[in-house]
Amino acid sequence: MNLVSPAYKICVSPEPVGGRRLAYVRHTGSSVLSVDFTSPKALPRGTSELVAFLNEFDEDPIIAEQLHDARVEVGTAFESEHGMSIRTLRLKIGMSQADLARALGTSQAAVSAIENRTRKPGEDSIRELSRVLNIDFNTLMEALANA
Repeated sequence: MNLVSPAYKICVSPEPVGGRRLAYVRHTGSSVLSVDFTSPKALPRGTSELVAFLNEFDEDPIIAEQLHDARVEVGTAFESEHGMSIRTLRLKIGMSQADLARALGTSQAAVSAIENRTRKPGEDSIRELSRVLNIDFNTLMEALANA
């Protein structure tokens, strides 16, 4: 399944394609960026990490607004296809992992680990997640149970 966001022209293949998980990002007038999540490699000279690349967009108010809208669209589509999760709840309110990390007072890597269920949040983190995502405890527990 592919999801496409007209607001920012993001196409993600959340299911492995030939054993690879791919994402494509394109902004009007720029090149297509393809990311293969299955085999990390050293970056070629003159390139930057995806997080740094995306952070540049967040600094531009017009692009940041488009990213917000795209996150909402992708979150809604992911939730309808895969069910509710911390990731979909975050995306549906237009937050990036970095935004959520700042709101929780933690790192983006910690948010990623919670979303990927490789780290269980503690009691204080659960309270903060509920507050930041503006959801009740039962909804949060259901989301945490889903990947």
